[in-house]
Amino acid sequence: MRGCLQHDENDCGLACILTTCKFLKIHVDEMTLRKNIFLGNDGLSLYGITETFHSLGVETLAVEGDDIELYALLSENEKPILVMINENNESHYVVLYKGTSHHVFLWDPNIGKRVITKEDFSGIWSNYAVIITNVSDTKRTILTKKSTCLNILFQQKKLLFLMIIFSITLMAVTIFTTFLYRNIIDQIQLGISEFTPQLNTFFITMGISYLLLSILFIAKRMLIAYSKKELDISLQNKFLESLLNISIQKKEDYTSGGILDRYYRLSVVAETMISIFSSVILECISLIAGAIILMGINRIMFYIVLIIVAAYIISFIISKKKLFKLSKTIMDKESLLITHIKETIENLISLKSFENNKYSTKIENEIKFVSVQEYALNKLSIVLGEILGTIEHMVMLIILVFGIHSVITHNMSLGTLLAFESFVGFFLSPVRNLLGILPSLQETILTFHRIEDVFAYGEPEKINPIQNTINGKISVENLDIAYGYDTPILRDLSFTINAGEKIFLVGSSGCGKSTLAKTLAGLITYNKGDIIWGNNKKESFTNLSKQILYLSQEPEIFSGTIKENILMWKENYDSLLFNEVIEIIGIQQMMDSRGLDLDSHLLENGTNLSGGEKQRIALARAIIHDVPIYIFDEATCHLDFESERIIVNYIKEKLKSKTCIIISHNSKLLHDNDIILFIDSAGKLHKNHHLQLLQNNLEYKKVLNGDVREYTS
Repeated sequence: MRGCLQHDENDCGLACILTTCKFLKIHVDEMTLRKNIFLGNDGLSLYGITETFHSLGVETLAVEGDDIELYALLSENEKPILVMINENNESHYVVLYKGTSHHVFLWDPNIGKRVITKEDFSGIWSNYAVIITNVSDTKRTILTKKSTCLNILFQQKKLLFLMIIFSITLMAVTIFTTFLYRNIIDQIQLGISEFTPQLNTFFITMGISYLLLSILFIAKRMLIAYSKKELDISLQNKFLESLLNISIQKKEDYTSGGILDRYYRLSVVAETMISIFSSVILECISLIAGAIILMGINRIMFYIVLIIVAAYIISFIISKKKLFKLSKTIMDKESLLITHIKETIENLISLKSFENNKYSTKIENEIKFVSVQEYALNKLSIVLGEILGTIEHMVMLIILVFGIHSVITHNMSLGTLLAFESFVGFFLSPVRNLLGILPSLQETILTFHRIEDVFAYGEPEKINPIQNTINGKISVENLDIAYGYDTPILRDLSFTINAGEKIFLVGSSGCGKSTLAKTLAGLITYNKGDIIWGNNKKESFTNLSKQILYLSQEPEIFSGTIKENILMWKENYDSLLFNEVIEIIGIQQMMDSRGLDLDSHLLENGTNLSGGEKQRIALARAIIHDVPIYIFDEATCHLDFESERIIVNYIKEKLKSKTCIIISHNSKLLHDNDIILFIDSAGKLHKNHHLQLLQNNLEYKKVLNGDVREYTS
């Protein structure tokens, strides 16, 4: 059984689902499935696995049992069973697909096929499994697999065609030069007097041929380098485009290290794809031509050469699994290491304040582990290369002995022997090149699959601005919101926000205010019910992101000038509005007090600004940006009360015709007539004026009268 491998540490459950579907001959488009499920940082739960199977028309049941029950089910159903194991203090999903009297056969999405004893399996099985109860006959759409990487490669058709032309020309010139060389040697050996005057002509012709070969080799390598550059740029642009299309909720499926690792390896993919095309696919022409020529020169010596080819093939088969396993382990651990290094940079103050050697020791151990695995990979490649080199030299020695004996016995000319020696290299070059890129090829295959799941988000939907413009009204009907397959955080919510209303969203800590706000902004998906923006249901994220502005309590600051951060690099803007906003929001005062101006450069993540200063820039950016709906999720929490009051009042006045949803921890900002959406401890939603809720809702009053930060998200 050949199943699917996982791409990250959190998607072993998904890989097992795909493996099971493959066993059941259910055609599933992996990339579409990845887009439509929620993995999160911890991966799929048992419930999440059963729900995913259900969406594919496969009914399953999560069960707890013992070994005897498990093996009985495997024997009766003759279907694979998805089981949870605990190995090295980590939970992991594998597929159990076969059992004998003493062994079990597993597909482990991390390393591939495993055969272990039943005793060893009992030691790692958690006693939890997902069994298949029914496979419906629902007609499924079989989607054609499209590789973005290959599509981008074949967009360079002209360059690839030129490579083919160069390769064929190189092959022809090489063959011509080799036969010319053989002819010279044979004529000299025979001592033909008439040949002597022609020597100069032959040598000049050979010199021109060698010069032409050098020029062609340089041109081909330059063409390969140029193609690699173009492919690299296209892959990186596509990666950035796809990354910008990932929803906020789907982003939780990836660690930052996982995304960065994918990006860093794009150049590896580009280089290996070009290498494979130029060094293997194109040189197959040389392989075929070389085989025909060698066969024509001497069949026996050609059969001896095939020993080298056999050694290459055997080494490939033997080393493939080990190289693949090492490459995958390195890739997974490097991704985790990048995440931890990034965390170290971002949390340096805490690490210095709460000095703990265990944290640094953990990272040091990860670095050591990755280095050891890379050393093992390099060692295997070196040993493999030297063994093959030794075999090649020994075989070439046998050919030389056989050839010299043939020359002495006049069964072969010396020129023919030298030509054969030259063509051996011509014949073995493609196989040798394949061996040379084998380690990077294994890594590329893994990276290829990992970056394809980001490319799956593709191009943004094309929006018709006339048909898809929404007004400020939001209607919510029977809404359930949950993260992935967890228990819903909010249930059965129904309310309406009219266009132009200013709504304060209030509730105790952890009640789901921010979750609701992000859902209304289209940043995360909901499980049940409907949200109607204006008159449109199920608006695309692409359209909503252009018409709803969501501002969180953690402002996003880019490396660039203050002005660039406010305008987001827009060139056309209302200068009067801009000057008014930076004055009222307090940015002008901030710049004056610190000796800054609009062209002052901000560092990455605004590290040269305070929390309040960053919020002022983010608020100015939001107010200048004209959209129908604004959502301020504690966007003023780092400001003093007076600044917060001025800004909230300015928002109410300046954005009078716009719909605004405001989450704030400061109850002093509320006025009697302000409209409140209050989420109580039971998850029930109340919409009324502030004064009415104070008079009629005891829990609302308690929340406001408690700690001013008691009801922040």
